[in-house]
Amino acid sequence: MPTEAKKLDILNSALRMVGSYHLESTDTTSTTYEIADSAYSQAVTELFGDNIFNYNTKRVKLRAVQGIETSFTDEQGYTSTGNAADNPDWEGNTILPDQWTVSPSTDTITTVGNYKNLRNTSTVTGYPGQIIKFEHVFDFGPGTRVASTGGKRAYMFSITEMDQYPDTNPDENVLSNPNITMMIKLVSSGSSLQLINKATNNVLGTMPFSVADDSGLMTGTIELVVGDTAATSSYSVSLVAGTDSIAAGFQGVPDNLYNAIIRNIGVKANVQSGAADGITAISVHSVFFKNTTTAAAISTDFKNYPYQFTLPADYNVFIKAEDEDDRPATNYVFSNGFLYCSSPVLNVTYTFVPVIETSATTLPAFLSRLLTLHMAQNMAIELSGSENRHEILHKQYVLALRRARTLEGRQGPAQQYIDSGNSSFISAHQNYGKV
Repeated sequence: MPTEAKKLDILNSALRMVGSYHLESTDTTSTTYEIADSAYSQAVTELFGDNIFNYNTKRVKLRAVQGIETSFTDEQGYTSTGNAADNPDWEGNTILPDQWTVSPSTDTITTVGNYKNLRNTSTVTGYPGQIIKFEHVFDFGPGTRVASTGGKRAYMFSITEMDQYPDTNPDENVLSNPNITMMIKLVSSGSSLQLINKATNNVLGTMPFSVADDSGLMTGTIELVVGDTAATSSYSVSLVAGTDSIAAGFQGVPDNLYNAIIRNIGVKANVQSGAADGITAISVHSVFFKNTTTAAAISTDFKNYPYQFTLPADYNVFIKAEDEDDRPATNYVFSNGFLYCSSPVLNVTYTFVPVIETSATTLPAFLSRLLTLHMAQNMAIELSGSENRHEILHKQYVLALRRARTLEGRQGPAQQYIDSGNSSFISAHQNYGKV
């Protein structure tokens, strides 16, 4: 695979500093390339791993109350028969008959109606590199009755961007809103299942409908990986029934859905019964819908910090934490590789080691030079044999690093009033203990 253009420019700039020959994009096996590539990887890791620049900082919102995870038990508030939309976890029609109903005796929500929608109320957001997962267990009716009726059944599950019920912009039709939707059809006299992507109406696969254990349970999953753009985002889907399964992957998501995810509008999980023919019930047994990268768990490790957050995968060095109103936060502690907090929402700013090849267009010139000098002084002796050249390049790197830090320091406002939001003294007290 040819070397990416921006990386190649940096490699060749560093090689020129040590008097070595020019690399072509197709040269990925020569000794010179291997030395330069190793110096490049080391420079990126050390430079951005040990320093704080605007280029390699990121701010994410960690939210505990995000999405839903439920098995519809008494302990989770599903204690009496009634419209599922009356539960604060869900929203939908509460007036028309045959809506989704809580069934405490079976720990499910159930409907006998056609085209009945239900969606969760707590939205899920995300940032590039994070994963949003919607996984749920459902059935088309109890036990072997499904396989013996000869009927047909359709069912949809979706990740959608929809307003609070009733959605009037544009309407309550799931497919009219930004969505990723899978349809499942029980066809051929109840003996097979089809998984269909509603974006294209393509059948992704057909499999036998297995009720060997008399449960008829199926697991439907949509797993979305948030990319840098809607086009570079991807999602995978699967349907598992008994010992059979269907799975598929897709590149790209709807633009409006992507914008809702990354701009803190959020998306929801939606379930919808389809047309019934000879089958009188459909039930959902459990739902998991969360950002699996930043989802918080309830912890008993610290009495005063009940929310346990998993830090982002690219987390490197902690900078600061703020509450939901952007005020400095003090109600957190780091332990066991997790962040524990007394608040269900926390804004965390941290550094990360960037992948230059995919984000080089925003790399400032002074950081590009700093990266080049780090590489050059690191491989000078190996490629040129000159300790004098190494010393000169090392001094240039130290000066460039000092200048880079100075430039970063000048990027704030020239003057500002001291308050609780920018005081170094207050910040030190909040983050490092009593004064």
